[in-house]
Order: sequence, then structure tokens, then C-alpha cells
Amino acid sequence: MKRIDLLAFLLLVALPAIQAAAQPAGLPPLPEWCDGTCVIDIAFFYAPEAIGQTDADVQGPDARNPGDPYGPQTVGELRADVLGAVVRTNILFRHAGLDAELRFVGLERDPGLAGLRAGAALDHVRRERFPHARSRYGADLVSAITADFEASCTAYARSAGVSREWARSHAASVLKTSCLGDYVLAHQVGYNLGLLRQPGQAGNQGNGPFVPFGHGYEGQGKFGMKAYGSVMAVNVREVDRFSTVEPVYGRVLGDANVSDAVRALRYTIPEAARYTPTVIPERVEDPRGYGCRPSASRACLNERRFDVGARYSTDTAALASAKRLDIYGLGDSAALFYFFEPDNPEMLLKVVDGCWLNDHWWVFGSAATDLAYEVAIEDLADGGGTVEYRHNGGGVIVADNGYSTSAGVITDTSAFPCGESAAKSGERRWTAGGPTVHTTLSHEQHTASGIVAARDAAGTRDYGCSGGAGDCLNNWRFSVSATPPYGGVPWGPARLVPVHGLGNAAALLYFFEPDNPEMLLKVVDGCEINGHWWVFGSAATDLPYQLRVDDWATAKRVSGGVDFRRWNLYEHHGEGRITRRVLDFGFIKPPHDGGYSTQAGVINDTTAFPCDE
Repeated sequence: MKRIDLLAFLLLVALPAIQAAAQPAGLPPLPEWCDGTCVIDIAFFYAPEAIGQTDADVQGPDARNPGDPYGPQTVGELRADVLGAVVRTNILFRHAGLDAELRFVGLERDPGLAGLRAGAALDHVRRERFPHARSRYGADLVSAITADFEASCTAYARSAGVSREWARSHAASVLKTSCLGDYVLAHQVGYNLGLLRQPGQAGNQGNGPFVPFGHGYEGQGKFGMKAYGSVMAVNVREVDRFSTVEPVYGRVLGDANVSDAVRALRYTIPEAARYTPTVIPERVEDPRGYGCRPSASRACLNERRFDVGARYSTDTAALASAKRLDIYGLGDSAALFYFFEPDNPEMLLKVVDGCWLNDHWWVFGSAATDLAYEVAIEDLADGGGTVEYRHNGGGVIVADNGYSTSAGVITDTSAFPCGESAAKSGERRWTAGGPTVHTTLSHEQHTASGIVAARDAAGTRDYGCSGGAGDCLNNWRFSVSATPPYGGVPWGPARLVPVHGLGNAAALLYFFEPDNPEMLLKVVDGCEINGHWWVFGSAATDLPYQLRVDDWATAKRVSGGVDFRRWNLYEHHGEGRITRRVLDFGFIKPPHDGGYSTQAGVINDTTAFPCDE
């Protein structure tokens, strides 16, 4: 995860009158929590040069590719980056169990920000944009977005002894375009809400945080190597959590007396949500009136135009309904389903707008399971119909619109014509009877699909994985990553889709954009059945890829980094063929001699890692 070097330009000393105020004895009174969710509205103003930057703008005349675009090139791209940053902040609130939401309410071009750096941009947005932002948008917080080469990421901090009135009039931040990635917006909003870095860091001079325990947290990594920390910590590997006294899958991320940002935010979030009366109305759930209603077994995608459901079969359960996983941050074009337990997701489905390219909506889907299943997607637009995809085992998937594949994943780029009926019998609907799924399972057996993947987190061990909470699975034991194959299409390394609600045994990865998840991966505890950890994974894509899983329980310190006695490399060669390479006890076996291969397009490896350490 890329770290942003945040300048220590935090205005921790308030107005002279505030400076003279004594620190109140004990803690400030805890405000009354909001009636329901505390909604903090935030508006953004961007400098003209924040759009359309090139490598030469950022790196100077010595840039290797001076004309290449850098950062957002259009207002739409900038808006998408801003919305992504807001979603990541809300993921942190949800991780913390805080009934709070940061809500995007406006984005405007501001010529007055042209050429301004750090403090000047911060002062400008506070003095010049607050009245407009509050009257037009009802903004509680305001943020300036500058060109990457013009400023740094900074914010006013609500420090100890600062009044509500001062905090309200200084609830501003500055973000350069590269600060819109990762959790930097959350970091700056944290300053506005009274949090500070971990103790002893530059930028924490002056008064302390608004409450004494409002610091970030820094912990020591495995082997005394790279430290890790909460979101407000700096110069460490960031975990996607605010500091808290509750262990995060066995990892310590706080201290009750110094670093408990989750508790500290309960003092400031209710006040910030009331800085300005709400102006922007609540979002309309069904803006186009398609009528899709999400339920425990149904998902609604693309402004509720597409109604999506799935069913699965075993020898003793035919056509049982899959359950929709209630997950935040997945976007409007994708859904996850599970068959047995919510911490064991089985299926990723996407309906992607390809109308601009071939006048069709596309359906992509993958299932990290060895069970037979079927998927039904209904287009609720006028004249729409239903398309059903059936998987009876072996990676072969057929649909009633003529689509078929043996690659194990759905990549249907002509699923629904734009503006006309997809299934010509527009009256057809997926009923409880439905077409029969003929399962090839010959006997009832334990499968990875039926095992709860996550253990009780209380008192569990931290195995030391150095990544963020999303790419370290099963109590920080397994790290996951995906890359193009050697000599393949250079789409770059996959990254984690930031979400809340996925659990500790699964990860979602994307290749191009975070709102287009490509791969669902699980490391499942099958130790009680066959003495192994199991790897299940599938990618809703037609690209080849390599997936690596490292076992940190076998890690050892070597010169220059960490070595693993056990890691697996799964290579997808196209057309559903996946093979495994193994590194075990220091000896790499010949390519594709990892003891596992499949033509089914999904990884169902039930002998991936021995359970011993």
C-alpha cells in the first residue's frame, strides 16, 4: 500500500482566546449521539490544474514519459476518485462499529485555488468557500483538491481545549490528487474530528488530541521488522482500522489510555454532523423506478435495473437459494452470494455497462465452490427479460441466450442488448420451480463450501502478515497477491477492493478499477477434516493471471526481507486451466508440479497448506 508523506502542517494552536483556555478537568462531556446514523456532509473544491496533469508536471523536464497523463484527466475521473475516498472513510466507520457516515454533497471548480500550496490553500478554502459550501450544500466539512505538484495533504486539527465553535469554523482540509487514494482522506477527516498521529511524531507538537486517547497506534511487525499501525499513524504499514482496544483478528491496534480513536470519535462525530443543517436531500433508492427490491436472496444492480439471484445443489439440497452477502463498498454493478455461512462467500456476479462499446450489458461471474449452481438475472427495464446461467460441474456453463463456456467463469459480453429485450419471451420469470440443476456429485460429502471459514477471533494468534487487513487472511496468517503471468498482458498487480463485511477468510481483488472486482479468493480452514488449509478462488475475467498465497506461519527472517517455507503459486493459463507451483521447505518443484491442476476455471485446492506450522 502506497504511503503518502503528509507534511506536518497541522494548525494545532487555535485563536489566542482559545489558546488561553485551560484544558477542562477530566474528559469533555460525551455529546448525545445522533438519532440514527450521524451523517457528516463534506463538499470539495478543486483547483483548475488538479485535472489534466502529466508526468512532466509532477516529475519535471526529466520525466521519462513527460506527456503521459498523471491523475484524473476529467471531472468525471476526479469525482470517481473523491467518491472512492469517501467510501473508504465510511468503511473505517463501519469497521469501528460507529453508526456514522461521511456523505459527499458537492464538487466544484475553484479558480481561487490555482497555484496555492498547503497553508495558503487551507486558509483560502476556510475563508472563501465555507459560506458557499454551507448555504448550497449544507456541508459540515470542506476540502480543497490541488494539483499533485502544488501542495501537500494537510488539515486543521481539533486539539485539546478547542471549542465546538472553533472546530466548526476550521473543519477544512487540503488533498492533492494523489492523496485521494488509500485512506488519506480519512486521515485528514480524523484531524478535523480531534484525532492525532501516534505519540512522539512530528506534527503532534502543541496541545494533544481533543480527548487524551485520540492518538493513532503503532505496533511492531514480525521479526522486529516493519512496524504496522492504525490509519492515523504515519511512517508505518497502515491497517484499515482506526486505533481501538478491541483486537483486530488477534492483532493489537490500541491502548485504552493513549490510542483508542474509536472511542474518541464518539465525542466529536455527533457535533460535526450538526455543524450545518442538511440541505442535500437523501439519496433516492430507486431513481428510475425499475422496482427491484433487494432481499436476503436477491441483489439489485445498476440503479436497481437488474434483479440477480442464485441457487445451488447438493445431493440432499436441490435448488436451494443462495444468500446475498450484505457488504459495503462493492459498488453498484457487483454482488456477492454465500450458500452456507456469511463468512464463506461463494459467488461474485457483475452486470457491467458495455453499451458504449458493443451496445450490450455484460455479465461476468465466478464461483469459488465445487457445487453445481445456477444464476438468474432479470432486466427490469421496459421490454427486458431474464437470462439464466447453469453450471453442472466441470467448468461448463450454459445459458438460455446461447452463451456457453468451459472456462468455469461467466464472461458474457452480449448478455442483454441495450434498449431491447434480452430474453425474447419477456414474460418469463425465474420461479421457485425453475429448471433442474443436474448435479454430478455422487455422494454427500464435506466440501469447502460447507465449512465456516473464520474461527473465533477472541484470544487468537497474530501470525505477523505485514499487509493491510484485507490482503492478510485468517488472523494474519496468509497473504495474497495476484499479478499478470510472465510475458502476459501487463495489467499490473491486482489490488484489494476496500469493503466492509467480507470476513477474515476471503478477499476481493481488482485489476483496473476498484468498482470492478475481478477475483474472489478464500483460504478455508479444513484442518478438522483433512489436516489442510484449503484455497478456493475464481476470477470474473478472461485475462490470464498468477495468484500467490504465502503462509506466514512458516516465515523466517533472511537478509533483505522474509522467506517462506511454504507458498503456492496458482497460474491460470486460459480456457479454465489452472496449475499450482509449490515452494515447500526451501525447494521449488518443477513448474506445474504442485500436485494440483484443474480445467474447471476455479481453484478448489483442498490440500493447499498443511495445518502444522
